[in-house]
Amino acid sequence: MSIEEFIIQDEKLARIAAGKNLQQIEKLFQKYISKVISLYQLNENIDLDALTPQLKKEIEKLTKQLAFDLENKINSATKEQWLLTQGTATRFVETYFDINKLNIATQDIFRNNNLDNYMQARKSRLNQFKLSDRVWKYSKQFETNIIDSLEIALKNGDSAQILARDIKQYLNEPEKLFRRVRDVKGQLHLSKNAAAYNPGQGVYRSAHKNALRLASSEINTFYKESENQRWQSMDFVVGFEIKRSNNVFDCGICGPLAGRYPKTFKFIGFHVNCRCYQIPILKPIEMFTDELKGAVKPSYSHLGNFQKTEIKEMPVNFKEHLKEKADIYRGYKTVPYWVSYL
Repeated sequence: MSIEEFIIQDEKLARIAAGKNLQQIEKLFQKYISKVISLYQLNENIDLDALTPQLKKEIEKLTKQLAFDLENKINSATKEQWLLTQGTATRFVETYFDINKLNIATQDIFRNNNLDNYMQARKSRLNQFKLSDRVWKYSKQFETNIIDSLEIALKNGDSAQILARDIKQYLNEPEKLFRRVRDVKGQLHLSKNAAAYNPGQGVYRSAHKNALRLASSEINTFYKESENQRWQSMDFVVGFEIKRSNNVFDCGICGPLAGRYPKTFKFIGFHVNCRCYQIPILKPIEMFTDELKGAVKPSYSHLGNFQKTEIKEMPVNFKEHLKEKADIYRGYKTVPYWVSYL
């Protein structure tokens, strides 16, 4: 198996694991909805004005639990991806090097799962990215959608079954919910919440979609962070080649930025849900093993993706792209991290 085939296989395994975690996050929303339906069944025949404060209080409790569960699940998923990547790196080393012939200290370095680094990375993300705040924001937006749905159902006298059907529809298409809110004269219009809500560039109106996107982005970030830290700690890695996925569509960011990068470049994706992958560029195996033994030869052959010297410069196409687009990227609300490498 080639190095690239090994990495592609690992990427597939990571996506499968991430997909399973996103399914579990989806179940948290479904659990929330089921509890809301149960509350509605208990109160659907009670006058709306008498019900609303009590019902909102119960829903607020559910929202707090949802936010708590979402954050815990995202954190456990990022740890799982971290350990998955560390295990892959160990298997990679064991596949291409006979590390059992090395001294114990060197073997331990190659087999270390770097959990201390995970905790540091998580702390940094909590401080800089404000995961808790974002989870709470999307949970409250979801709560708003639920309350609007309940008010419509109560005014229309809908059954719990109809409410459940509508909420599932509104989950990913909140515009349909917003259009159903009526004023006292029965005219369709956006609710106050909907009219005031401007999600901004790259953000969905659906709080449910935003939460899943947030989780997916966090999981992928820790996968890439783990990958970066592990490769950077290994002396036989002299750089990376970042390649586009096999997606057929053109990407105005990934296309111009693909290329060979120094190992100091921390690649966590060029944009949200980026499917590009990085292949470690290695020293010739015989050269690295001789270095460990202190018996370096005057010359070595290097085939395929092997390279004797460390890559020091950013790709020319990266520099040219940023010279042309840097001002545009710096105008984004969230400036891409890789702009700082210019």
